[in-house]
Amino acid sequence: MYIDKQVFQSLQQIKGISGVSILNNMGEILHSTIKQRDTNELASFLSGVSSILASDQYLGKASKIILKSPKDENIVIYMMDDKTIAVILAHKTSCTVVSQKIALLLEEYTEIQSINAKMDTTPYLSHAQF
Repeated sequence: MYIDKQVFQSLQQIKGISGVSILNNMGEILHSTIKQRDTNELASFLSGVSSILASDQYLGKASKIILKSPKDENIVIYMMDDKTIAVILAHKTSCTVVSQKIALLLEEYTEIQSINAKMDTTPYLSHAQF
């Protein structure tokens, strides 16, 4: 799934998210509001680990990794086929609620992309053909 700037900005608007990074399937940062270099490096590393684990038929591919801190912010990393989204959540923010909001946002975006693709490929009649 191609994640554009609009989705990136929408992710930043979800209550409780204090930082967002979008990484490609090689772990390279495409967009980020996360200032901590080590957090972005961790997201990149975990994205790569997920791909390695996917080759293990028993474990399968991870779709989400949650790192909870007893004191600080939490990090949630969502792995998709071609992208990884890393978000930083405020300490008291519910990972489940934010995950649901992100899933809905990505689902809506996918539906819009599907509709747009159909509109682009649907033949239309010109005025001369009526």
